[in-house]
Amino acid sequence: MNVKNKISRCLIVYLLGVLSLFSSVAFSVTEEIRVSSKHNDAEELISDGNMYRDSSDLELGYDDYAGGLQIVGMRFQSVNIPQGATIN
Repeated sequence: MNVKNKISRCLIVYLLGVLSLFSSVAFSVTEEIRVSSKHNDAEELISDGNMYRDSSDLELGYDDYAGGLQIVGMRFQSVNIPQGATIN
């Protein structure tokens, strides 16, 4: 491989890296929103369907104390999400 090809490939790789960095920053939005009330979150055990709405914390996925795998739900009120928005 000659020097021109090496320089061209390095430049292309560099430019693609810069482009990916700027595009991810330019098109991503992060927003922090708290659950507004202690009644807006709950944990449900998968094994028996028992619901816990008064937990002091939320264990996402698994809770040793409660007895296993669980589903966690959180409600965020007054959050405006534009139509067609993608949530990752």
